[in-house]
Amino acid sequence: MPALPGPLNWPARRIDNPAPPLDNGAMKRPPRSLIGILALWDTTWKAIAVWKAVRNGQRRWVMPLLIVNSAGLLPIAYLAFFQRQDGDDGDDAGD
Repeated sequence: MPALPGPLNWPARRIDNPAPPLDNGAMKRPPRSLIGILALWDTTWKAIAVWKAVRNGQRRWVMPLLIVNSAGLLPIAYLAFFQRQDGDDGDDAGD
């Protein structure tokens, strides 16, 4: 089979020296164990926060807590500042 003329023949050429990566190794992937630990950390805080939100009747918090991936920051903020305490009368600004 004869070679195709012009730019249609370029895939047949072999490139022995490809261009170096743009980041030159500065941007490396985090280890899988770190990603696993972070996922477990986030899932644990989400589970606790969602359970407390449903139990306290603050159902508007459930979807944001489930959807937003914040490495546990949103669930911790909910638990620390926004969940109803035992003495609350049930009025929630978000409900």
